[in-house]
Amino acid sequence: MMINGVTIDDTFAEAFPMKATRLIITAMTMKYAYRAANSLTGFASSVIACGCEADIERELKPEETPDGRPGVAIIMFAMSKSQLADQLTRRVGQSVMTTATSACFAGTHSDTMLPLGKSLRYFGDGHQFFSSRSSFLWLNLNALIPPGLTTLTAIARAAWIVQAT
Repeated sequence: MMINGVTIDDTFAEAFPMKATRLIITAMTMKYAYRAANSLTGFASSVIACGCEADIERELKPEETPDGRPGVAIIMFAMSKSQLADQLTRRVGQSVMTTATSACFAGTHSDTMLPLGKSLRYFGDGHQFFSSRSSFLWLNLNALIPPGLTTLTAIARAAWIVQAT
């Protein structure tokens, strides 16, 4: 079969109904944004043994991000809403929130929302606070940093979920 000048072999393919979300990860530099994104997407090649499938969609210019910093867009898929919520919480908590200067934002909009900020609210060991005005969970890690070092502030915002087509 030929479509738009490309030969397509008629072979086997399968698809599954899955849940998906898109995240925007930003940081002070693109290097740190990629560190967080690569950590989050690591070991996410198959829902069968990894719990989810995730990868970097593309780089984002500062004018494309909610906080005006360099970033990357991530897409993540899982077999159910609960599995996606579990993987999202684990991966953002252990990969994004632990990367210097990183922030994580919803990268899509849907009527269904996963309460990521609620799940990670104790990440700052008592140094966090929630701002209902901005719907952000702020982790004030200044108290944990020796004087003279760069301030590390992380932000987690509720991630939205949509059904993949």
